[in-house]
Amino acid sequence: MEPLKKLEKAKNPKKNASKLSKLLFWYLNKFFVKGYREDLELSDLFETLEEHSSFKLSSDLKREIERRRDKDDSEHKPNALISFVLAKKTLIVFLGSISRAERNSGWLPHRLLRSW
Repeated sequence: MEPLKKLEKAKNPKKNASKLSKLLFWYLNKFFVKGYREDLELSDLFETLEEHSSFKLSSDLKREIERRRDKDDSEHKPNALISFVLAKKTLIVFLGSISRAERNSGWLPHRLLRSW
């Protein structure tokens, strides 16, 4: 097996984008146009920003887990009934949105909703 070679990636345009450009995602216009006109390749992707690196994200997650573990457990115990009801309502809303989109097709997920 050959070792994977590191791809040369273009600098991430978000680094130098203005606040307005970030707000409107304007810095991605060239990328979207290229993807519209032709298939994108791995070399078309941008380098990862430092704040999105797996090392930083994993250390942030570890720190947050430790912070929550250190807090008093009685304050943050999840209520099983509330969790169940929220999960069921989320599923119903999701299936309902699919149902409206797919009502004219052969698959009818709104029948699933009526069974709940």
